[in-house]
Amino acid sequence: MAEPADPSELLALQLMQQHWEELKAEQDDRPDEEMNDFKLALQMQLLSVVNHFQSLEDRRYCHQVYPQPDTEQLDPITATAAEQSEDASYWAPDTAAPRTVVGTLRIADSESSEASERGTADSSAAAADGPDLACAACHEVQDEKLATRVPCGHAYCPDCLTSLFEGATTDESLFPPRCCRQPIPLDAAKSWLPRGLITEFERKQLEFTTANRTYCSNTKCSLFIPPKDIASDRAHCQSCNEWTCTICKSAQHNDMCPDDPSKAEFVALKEENAWQQCFGCKNLVGLTSGCNHVTCRCGKQFCYECGDEWRTCSCEQWEERRIILRGNE
Repeated sequence: MAEPADPSELLALQLMQQHWEELKAEQDDRPDEEMNDFKLALQMQLLSVVNHFQSLEDRRYCHQVYPQPDTEQLDPITATAAEQSEDASYWAPDTAAPRTVVGTLRIADSESSEASERGTADSSAAAADGPDLACAACHEVQDEKLATRVPCGHAYCPDCLTSLFEGATTDESLFPPRCCRQPIPLDAAKSWLPRGLITEFERKQLEFTTANRTYCSNTKCSLFIPPKDIASDRAHCQSCNEWTCTICKSAQHNDMCPDDPSKAEFVALKEENAWQQCFGCKNLVGLTSGCNHVTCRCGKQFCYECGDEWRTCSCEQWEERRIILRGNE
């Protein structure tokens, strides 16, 4: 028969079981529609500890009911008699003894369970009302002056709180930092966060909350361009000094953006009235009489027929119809 269980091992298993049951209770309190990997692993670990503890309890019970004789100190005759006595005890055991032992074990287990429940309740009350609070992430007990309460009521230590905000700045799916699906405001954590992290979080907060974001079209830069650096449909990157079109998100255009929904209307209006576009300021210019030499209000000179810079094309310098109209004015 195996050696009896070590009392120290039993005590260690009891403490482990209590610890895993507390973790499981915390997970069960969280609203989660699906069982995640952590909760499943927690249940498996708790089941393993319970089974091991039960195995040791069964072994201890067997040794109490059927104690083993010390055969090393017996001579052969005495050993034989002891074996026969043990066999006789095996086939005709004292039924009262097992009931007494089982009853004692049940009372002991009941008292241990009640003590464990009282201990858990006392520790929970201390965490809620006392000067020490348990961190919801690492479960380490923190002084009330170091722990930070979040909107859902849980507490976080400075290190775990910093990790939450660091993750929110690098992964948009973790923004904003939250507990129990409730956002944790920056003001609640500012006193524990490094100054550099606060600055980076505020920058990312502006980026992640901006609709129709514009990033620098320079592939070597690709930084977010805040709304204050955007004028009309052009965004200026303060980092690399490049300009980006806010409509198609590519480098700025010399003319209208091909993705601009108003471009089709603009082109139709230009063709309908036979207008020309200045190559400098991109404004439309209309000509009803005179020669084809046009001086725009921006100072650029161009040919009204083709729109190229003046004296760089082979177009006629005038159209007879417009010259006649100018003469009749």
